[in-house]
Amino acid sequence: PLSEEEILRAQKTERKSGVVYMSRVPPFMKPIKVRQMLQKYGDIGRIYLVEEDDQRRKRRIKGGGNRKRQFTEGWIEFANKKYAKAVATMLNNTNMGGGKKHGFYHDDLWNLKYLPKFKWRHLAEQLAGERAAKEQRLETEMGQSRRELEAYLKNVERAQKISGIKRRREAKKGEGVEVKELVETPRNVWQRDVVSRDAGKSSGVEALASKKRRTQETKVSGILGKIF
Repeated sequence: PLSEEEILRAQKTERKSGVVYMSRVPPFMKPIKVRQMLQKYGDIGRIYLVEEDDQRRKRRIKGGGNRKRQFTEGWIEFANKKYAKAVATMLNNTNMGGGKKHGFYHDDLWNLKYLPKFKWRHLAEQLAGERAAKEQRLETEMGQSRRELEAYLKNVERAQKISGIKRRREAKKGEGVEVKELVETPRNVWQRDVVSRDAGKSSGVEALASKKRRTQETKVSGILGKIF
């Protein structure tokens, strides 16, 4: 466990720090390059760049593009929030090359914005929430796929059993054995009628009687045979 002095020191460091948001990361630029280009303006702490989507990368490679993984956006933490605000104001919409005509990023522009009252822990909480939501969504989709697969296999197994019964019956008929015809058994389905909340006591007896009334009869035993 951290001591009280260490906790106070960490809180003080956090209060002094500032975070700059980078809305666009040029191709082939990595966190180490961002640090090299910005550390001359002030002490930099942590840098986080978001990797591009896998589907986007696959489409680029399929179209003959570069295979290297690229980044889309990022966050840079400065030790002093005053420097962070000054850097975002000074460099935003300016050339990254810094006047060098032959620089690799000369034609790219800085897209920086200072985030007031935003600390690195806020970013960590946001990323953790998004990661948990993504895992939950993936788990739900996998569970749904698993249930659909189980239902499909169950229907296939049932259809195979019905097909086997029919084949055996046809074989017996071919041998001259008398076989009883299959009788489809109807199933009774009970359904409640919708009762309005405004109905009076006089209609209560009728509503109770209507719940016990048979409203529909369906034959479902031959559905699988028709499908398969």
